[in-house]
Amino acid sequence: MLMASIRHCLANLLRFSGRDAPERFWPYAFALFVLTMAAIWTWMTRVTAAFERLAVAHPEQATVSYGAGVTRITVQANSPELVPALQEMMIGIGTIAAIFVGMMAAAVVRRLHDRGRTGWWGALPVALLAIGLIGMTRLFGAIGPAGLDDRLSSLIFCVNVADLASVLCLAVILAGPGTQGPNEFGSAREPD
Repeated sequence: MLMASIRHCLANLLRFSGRDAPERFWPYAFALFVLTMAAIWTWMTRVTAAFERLAVAHPEQATVSYGAGVTRITVQANSPELVPALQEMMIGIGTIAAIFVGMMAAAVVRRLHDRGRTGWWGALPVALLAIGLIGMTRLFGAIGPAGLDDRLSSLIFCVNVADLASVLCLAVILAGPGTQGPNEFGSAREPD
């Protein structure tokens, strides 16, 4: 069932019409989510290593401490050397997120159609994610002598909370049963 779901969704990556049953959507969504989290973890590991190297090179600005399977990097002062690494981190995460969204978009739309809803229901979490990622990149790029901009930090926090809430609402909608019989988006599709 997993491979059939993945094959179906990949074969229909650009098809934003029709309907998909939950059995076609969820295995693909779960597999893609796991791959995305692995990619983000891999990227974060690489960026963390860069932070560690910078912290070791500038002990007056940062300290590195090691524990049981944990590396903690504490920045004591404004450290302009870390800004490019922070921006690179957000650009990498943004790129991975964009690939995830691109690969999920049509599948989410077809699943929403199965629920009798327009695909635009999936747009709000994407817009909020983009705003949050752009905001984080700008926040890290604008670190000044006083540190982070508190107003921008607060705004980004609120955007991220709204994004999380919209993703949870969308997941609840996607988890529900499809409409019985035909709806305005087509006839019900049988699971693979």
